[in-house]
Amino acid sequence: MCESTVRIENILPNFKNVFSNSKERVELFVRVSLVQDFLELLGGKGDKKGYIEGDVSYRLSKFLAVYVVVMYGAYQDALYRLESSKERVTAMKFMDKGFNDRLYCRELQCRDGNGEYRKVIISLIHRKKKTDSMSYKEKNAIEKVISYELDCEH
Repeated sequence: MCESTVRIENILPNFKNVFSNSKERVELFVRVSLVQDFLELLGGKGDKKGYIEGDVSYRLSKFLAVYVVVMYGAYQDALYRLESSKERVTAMKFMDKGFNDRLYCRELQCRDGNGEYRKVIISLIHRKKKTDSMSYKEKNAIEKVISYELDCEH
């Protein structure tokens, strides 16, 4: 059974104009089961005193910087990189505010009536990565992302 996903602009509707780009055909999604955790990551739950539910401003600027890199497909080690070419697993890197968190994603090459496009799906949240190298935990996280059944359907 395919995992349900939701478009990023439906999760962050105040930034819809930022996420719509007709020039580059890239669509960003989040697994439905991760939406709440994703919003909490952006808001800093567990990372900052004074966390306010629903306030995503804590990490929003970092996320928008990562999004620009994703949109143009220009991998940059510091923000967004390919972790496994086997199934195109990537990592959005949040090495900020004293934490080293990752959003592991799957990149799918899709086709519709308008041609080819790239669909990037935030598939797993990995909090508080400990080392610069890839540990057993990160390798398992990547394998888990590979195991998710995802498709090009909206």
